[in-house]
Amino acid sequence: MVRRGGSGHADGRNEFRKGRAMPNLMEKTFIGLHKGLYRISGGKIMGSFDKMPVMMLTTTGRKSGKSRTPPLMFIEEAAGYVVVGSAAGRDQHPAWFLNLQAQPDARVRIGKETTAVRARFTEGEERSRLFAAFTDTAKRYADYQGKTGREIPVAVLERQS
Repeated sequence: MVRRGGSGHADGRNEFRKGRAMPNLMEKTFIGLHKGLYRISGGKIMGSFDKMPVMMLTTTGRKSGKSRTPPLMFIEEAAGYVVVGSAAGRDQHPAWFLNLQAQPDARVRIGKETTAVRARFTEGEERSRLFAAFTDTAKRYADYQGKTGREIPVAVLERQS
């Protein structure tokens, strides 16, 4: 019989031994609190973070089919809401971004207002321009790009009527 560690690895490795479980637990706890306070207060509490506005983006899980709603910082452009899939500089795209790739129709809640949106993924000059506009306000996102080998994606969430 093979005994598995907490992460399911046959060699006994687990997230605690690798030093990743606590940051993941803290991140999930923070996000849960953020979402709850945002929802209860209509965005008056946790409606901004690090001088940037925060939205709640509801996507459809690409595997589960369930609604998923992470808080995201954004900037507003004429074309819609600009969001950046940084995952804090991790080497994988965030789940919400992958969900939008699979199903670009979503909902955005800003404060008490909910709007239907459709994601459009930017490339080339447009991506560079919007990423620069984002990093002008949130400097840490430029640092995130330096931490990963992938190009951090930028999406525009276009309002639907």
